[in-house]
Amino acid sequence: MTLEGIQRQIDALNLKVSQILQVFSQLGAQTPEIVNRQPLEVVSHFPGPSLTQALSECIQSKADAGRRARYLTQFRSSLILMIRATGDRAVSQVTAPEVESWLNSHCKTTRTRLTYWTDAKTFFSWCIKRGYLHSNPCAAIDRPLCDEKAPGIHTPEEVEKLLEAARAQDRDVMRLLCIQYFAGLRPSEAARLTEADIGEEALKVSARSKSRKRRLVAIHSTLRAWLNQGGQLPVKNLTKRLRAVRKSAGLSWPHDVTRHSFASYHLAAFKNASETAHELGHHSQSMLYANYREVVSSKQAEAFWQILPKALPSPSESAGPSPAPEPVQRA
Repeated sequence: MTLEGIQRQIDALNLKVSQILQVFSQLGAQTPEIVNRQPLEVVSHFPGPSLTQALSECIQSKADAGRRARYLTQFRSSLILMIRATGDRAVSQVTAPEVESWLNSHCKTTRTRLTYWTDAKTFFSWCIKRGYLHSNPCAAIDRPLCDEKAPGIHTPEEVEKLLEAARAQDRDVMRLLCIQYFAGLRPSEAARLTEADIGEEALKVSARSKSRKRRLVAIHSTLRAWLNQGGQLPVKNLTKRLRAVRKSAGLSWPHDVTRHSFASYHLAAFKNASETAHELGHHSQSMLYANYREVVSSKQAEAFWQILPKALPSPSESAGPSPAPEPVQRA
């Protein structure tokens, strides 16, 4: 019999005992001592699965529910560290002081502490749903408080520098970058775009994003001007080619910088949080304000949306001045 089968039998037994207790209560009779003791004795003989077993089940359950591989890898890494610290024993035997001791010894920053605490809390909550645990150890541990870190964005001058470098060096990458900057697509969304997804008025974004929903993103006139410069999607060998363009431009690259830049400049320019959130694919404005927006001025926003491709020199200009004509030889 599986662990889940045993647990179901225990739950059924405890339910029967609970019903018996209600009958005695209704009759006003004294509850027999054996009835009070029996559920505890049964449970004590079945402490539940080990942490490793429960973690394996939890990850499989979340994978079946559609959670992303990247999230599950990070989630598993956090819990493996906890198991190494507490020892691989029954889930029901882990205490709040042990979890807190692990957090204190393994977290150098409050951001890391919050990540580990959140993952542990999620895991133990899942264990409660499965009947492996009666209370969450993390509920007795204060939630770590982190100072909000402003999202990294590029200035209008930096965006122009990067796009011009890409136009001169690799127009496929330029095409990808201008979509990320001026449409706010996630890097993974932009990487999946094909030319068929680029319409006259909007981009068709597939359903493999975090929101799992398809959406249309408007093509701003600035974006259209850059798209008209050429290039082809999708970009092959993207990582290598993008790294080369970024290196030639010499810019720092904060996490999700193109999407953060779009959110900040779009909100500052159009002052419509609902519209900005919709373009980003968010269900509400709360995530926009919490994670994406950097406060920029209206002047900066105006400069961002006026970034247009510079006029290329004509062939004669690029070739330099024409040489002086040779003197005509007379007979």
